[in-house]
Amino acid sequence: NAQLSRMWRLGYRDEAGRMLIVRDPVLPSDAFLGVKYLLESTPIRGLERMDEIGSFSGRSVYRNPYAVPMAFVYDGAKLPTRHYENTFVYQNALFSTLTGRKTELYTPLSWTRYNEGDKSYYSIFVPEGNYLAYGNLLWSSKKTGMMSINGAKPYGYCRWMSPAAFLIRSREEQAQSEEEESLQAVRKRAAAEAAAQEAAMEGTGEGETGLQGAENGDSDAAGTQAADAAEAEEEADTLQPAAQAYDAKELEKLDRAEYADVRTVVFQSEEGLQFKDYQFYGLDLDALREASETIQAGEVSDVTIENGHFACTLEGTRGKSLCLLVPWSKGWEAFRNGEQVQPDTVAGTMITIPLLDGRNEIELTYHIPYLREGWYVSLAALAALLIDILCRKLSGRKKKTKNRKIEREKENGTAYRRNHP
Repeated sequence: NAQLSRMWRLGYRDEAGRMLIVRDPVLPSDAFLGVKYLLESTPIRGLERMDEIGSFSGRSVYRNPYAVPMAFVYDGAKLPTRHYENTFVYQNALFSTLTGRKTELYTPLSWTRYNEGDKSYYSIFVPEGNYLAYGNLLWSSKKTGMMSINGAKPYGYCRWMSPAAFLIRSREEQAQSEEEESLQAVRKRAAAEAAAQEAAMEGTGEGETGLQGAENGDSDAAGTQAADAAEAEEEADTLQPAAQAYDAKELEKLDRAEYADVRTVVFQSEEGLQFKDYQFYGLDLDALREASETIQAGEVSDVTIENGHFACTLEGTRGKSLCLLVPWSKGWEAFRNGEQVQPDTVAGTMITIPLLDGRNEIELTYHIPYLREGWYVSLAALAALLIDILCRKLSGRKKKTKNRKIEREKENGTAYRRNHP
């Protein structure tokens, strides 16, 4: 899937080519995709919390001020043709293309690593400034690993349904997490309490009453849930104490004259600790704001969007292009001032249309690819089905006629023998 492969470059991996795995927001990528609001359990620097909207299930609504508009004008440049394995380098190139000037949103961070047993210990040093820290460890095969950031509760990494790029939050942000208020966490605690209560009842012999029999189904379900949760968290329980001890040690050693903060990442796996590439970058939010404001300045406001139809009108200059946050796919037809044109793409994804001097009336319509051919095939199949049904009916009639004739001949023969013994 071409769109999923583009999302890989933007820091979001897919699983089995079917579903996108998202754990932490990659702000420049979200800005390019036009994502204006996010649901997050933990505050993220740069996002604006919408206090007027109450939180639910341990998540609050945040506004993304960096989101680019649905339609905007840019200089029409294309991304340099090359193979991008580093999502942060790719995003720098993408925003350089959209802004028309070299833009360094991400800069490499200093980091150290050492391995001990089945764990890798990373220290990432964040400089003074308005930065978000990101990491991305490229793997060639899954390692069924677990990861802890700053000694916090581990999560799966380099395994089924795990993310690619990950956010290395500050400890202050982690301390404000609402995750424990989520429905999932509440249910997990309830299941654990039910399992503990059941175990206590069995220990005292009270569980053999009629009441236990009446509630046996519920207790068994709660016990199974608790057992599954305990098994899933067993690896996390062995990793977190080591991660917390390492984080405390590194924080004590921090020389704040050189770096503003140190953040730790501990990765655990029994299937190897080596990766194809180790990427730790700092996102300069001031640079992101400047780049997004440059793009937002070219916003086209006269826009009409309906199902399968897009239209806008703008004054243009030859050499510039209109960029639409509409992923290209077969079926789109583009018209400029009534004449059909072949649209281009930026980053191989979003539709762009070259502009002319003066007034530009842009219209896009979507037609399902091969719909007409599909109708022809369906009609042919229906015709074949009707012909088959008709042939079966005619064949059935002939068979019935033949059988009746045979029966009549038998009856006539029987009657003749009866009359001429």
